[in-house]
Amino acid sequence: MFCRNGTFFGEIRFALLRILCYHRSIQKRQVISMELIHALFHSELRGKLNPAAVKELANVHYWGVSVIPVLLGSALAFTVGGHFDLLVFALLLPAAVLMHCVVNAYNHLFDYLRGTDGAENRDNPRYPILYYGVNPLYVLFLGILYLFLALLLSVYVIFHSGFALLVIGVIGAVVAVTYSGGPFPLSHYPLGELASGFTMGGLIPFAAYYGMTASLDFQVLLFALPMILTIGLVCYVNNICDMEKDRVNRRTLPILIGRERASKSFRLVYAMTWCIALILASLFFPTGCWVVAIGFL
Repeated sequence: MFCRNGTFFGEIRFALLRILCYHRSIQKRQVISMELIHALFHSELRGKLNPAAVKELANVHYWGVSVIPVLLGSALAFTVGGHFDLLVFALLLPAAVLMHCVVNAYNHLFDYLRGTDGAENRDNPRYPILYYGVNPLYVLFLGILYLFLALLLSVYVIFHSGFALLVIGVIGAVVAVTYSGGPFPLSHYPLGELASGFTMGGLIPFAAYYGMTASLDFQVLLFALPMILTIGLVCYVNNICDMEKDRVNRRTLPILIGRERASKSFRLVYAMTWCIALILASLFFPTGCWVVAIGFL
């Protein structure tokens, strides 16, 4: 970005320019944060939450993205680790869904605060804050409630298996909040698909496996690779569909490479995902390889 000429004064100039850019970056983040806070506390919407709004904010039709990774981690705990704990499963499953609800609720919240969801969406229930006129503060507190309930459900598992699960949970919570929140949310940049895929497709199975076996077996992340890619592709195809709307304030990967290349890369990674799943199944679970083959067909 800056040229360095190797001289003493050149090095000083280079360092000062870097400091100046860093300072401007901090100032930009502070301005964006203040704008979001102002929009949060000075919204014209004053409605309360109702069951229909809560359902839409939770994006129930996407819950499978958090349920299936728990099932994968539990299956690996039984087949690879030789343990299955029904109580741990019953606690971690709703905890994973609640964490997913945090992501979904805050995605709606920050899209509203940034103006991505405008007045033209008031008649569409897919935009529940505008459609139901919900005060965004209620959505903020709803996400905090989801986080608290997820932690509460995980307390037994943490003491049962070890505090490594708490570390995994904290990482998941940070990603859940920063995926849509903050001055530079992950979902607005090409790292969004990777963050969601690794957190939900990798960390959730890893947490479920650890919760049942109390073993940090990183081989689980290898087995979860097809799941990581699949969930990343779910976010990727959503970003392809939302390209026109997202051009206003996002720089997602489909926007950077264009719709045609994004569609081709989607098909390529989709095919690679199934190939990886077949290879892993044939190498480590040959008796169940036919299940993957049928799914591919």
